Parts: sequence; C-alpha cells; structure tokens
Amino acid sequence: MNRFLLRSTLLLFLVQTILLPGAPAGAEPLTVRDLPGVKGIFLQPGTDNLARDEAYWRTLFQKLRKENMDTLFLQWSAEKGRVFADLELENHEKLPFLEKIFQAARESGLKVFLGLYQETTYWRQIPAPLDVLENFFYLRAAANERLLEQVHKKFGQDAALAGYYIPDEIDDLNWRTEDRIGLYNGYLKLMVERIRKVDPQRPVAVSSFFRSRTAPRIYAENVFAILKDTGINWLLVQDGAGENNPAEPYRSLYLEKVKESKPQGIELAVILEIFTRTSREGEPFAAVAAPRERIGRQIAEVRRYFEHVVAFSLEYLEP
Repeated sequence: MNRFLLRSTLLLFLVQTILLPGAPAGAEPLTVRDLPGVKGIFLQPGTDNLARDEAYWRTLFQKLRKENMDTLFLQWSAEKGRVFADLELENHEKLPFLEKIFQAARESGLKVFLGLYQETTYWRQIPAPLDVLENFFYLRAAANERLLEQVHKKFGQDAALAGYYIPDEIDDLNWRTEDRIGLYNGYLKLMVERIRKVDPQRPVAVSSFFRSRTAPRIYAENVFAILKDTGINWLLVQDGAGENNPAEPYRSLYLEKVKESKPQGIELAVILEIFTRTSREGEPFAAVAAPRERIGRQIAEVRRYFEHVVAFSLEYLEP
C-alpha cells in the first residue's frame, strides 16, 4: 500500500469515527441510570424480544424499578397476521409474549400501558381522500374492538394493567384542515367508546410528533382540536431529538406551545427520544443509542415544560 493510499484510508477512518452519529466507539452503553427522573419507557414487540423468557424480563424490570421507573408502554399487541399473546384472533398467528411481560411486570411492581392494534400501512393510508380515510378509520376501530375483547378477557383483571395506548400517531402534516381534524376526532371518540365498553376506568393515551411542517402554535391548536371531547386522558409528545427535526434550538418552541395550549382534562408527557437515526429519509428505519451528553441536554430542555417524561425506547438501553 503506497503512502498516499495509506494516508487516505487513515483519514477516511478518522472522519467516519468522528462524524458517525451515536455514542463514540468504546463508550459505555446507555443504562437506565442515564435517565434521571424518567418514569416510563416504551417497548416494541420484535423477534429478539419474543425469544426472551419471563426471567429475563423480570430481571430487567426490577432494574427499572430500582431506578424509580414505574411504567412500561408496550407500543402494540397485534399487527397484520400476528398477535403477541396466546389469544384467539382470526387469521392471526399466536406469539406468546404479553403473558411474560405481564407476569414480570406484576412481580416487579411495574405498570403497563397496553398498546392496541398496529396498522403497518398507517402512514400510506392517512393521506387518502376523506371518504377513503373515513372507511379506513372504521376498519381500524373494528380491528381494535376485536383485539380489545380478547386482551381484556385475559389481562383485564391483571394488577399490572394501568391503561391503553392507541398506536396511531398524530403528525403535523396530515391533520391541518377542519374536515380532516374532525374525522380524526371522530375516530378517537369511537376508539375510546370501544375501550370503555370493556374497561370503563383505565386511562387511554395517544402520541403526537412535529417535523417543522406546521408552525408551533398551529400544531398545538390542531392536536388539541383532534383530542377535544374524545375522552383521551394522556397526550405523549415526541421531542424530535432522535431525528434532529426540528433542530435543537427550535424544538422548545413546539413544547412550549403544547404546554400553553393544554386544556383541562388531558395530562401531558414528553417522549424523550434516546436514539440517533442513522438511516436516510425513505430508507428502512435504523438508529443507534444517542450520546449521553445529548440526552442530558434533552432532559434539561423537556423538564422546562413537562413533569412527566417517557423514554423511547428500551432497545437502546443496556439490559
């Protein structure tokens, strides 16, 4: 290898090492101790998680509780063709997972917000015209109703079950006109009505995010118009740090307007994104754990506006 090629290779290695996002090589992995004051965390069902036994989850949940984290948001419990429990859901493969989560949570003193049915085509469907979108939402409500009947029958009396999470996220692009806001509002009313049929008491949560496509004040007004009189109890707002969109100096403008616009009857929490996205727009999502220094800035920022902080997600923490 000649000197020019050797120098070029070394320079390329140094640039990649310095500029790649996420924690630097050799850095200590993130743990729950890096999230002071964070009380909840998200978990997504996935192939690796399905293979883990109840003892693994119990040990992990005990670590969370030791650091005063008390709530797990299971992002969804079924998706097309798969249900993550031993439940009778037509045309769905049974993948026992919730059983392990609930047992471990109960034994560890961890509360669970149970995510409902994830529609994998959601982001392709929601830009549709109003008549198509209305039909889509009715199908979503029906799928969730079938799932709810089954999960409540099995887990409804479990002391670990704290509430429900609707995994359809509210963005700042698709819900900016009165008719579309009204349609989403009607969908959430229908969803809460279906939940209340089987469980009249436990709270219901949804989440939202912003990507600089709507001004902060308008975004906040639109989100709360969507939630008006729906019966939704919790709004979880993603802080946008994982995508760095909007950039760090501007995220607080959105968080501030959400806090200012909050009506009575809705509790707020912020979702602290503890990842750094490495994939480009249009590519399959990929991410790594965020650097500690950035997470420290995030926590300081969101604490100015939100009392309740939930991390996303468990996969970026060292067990």
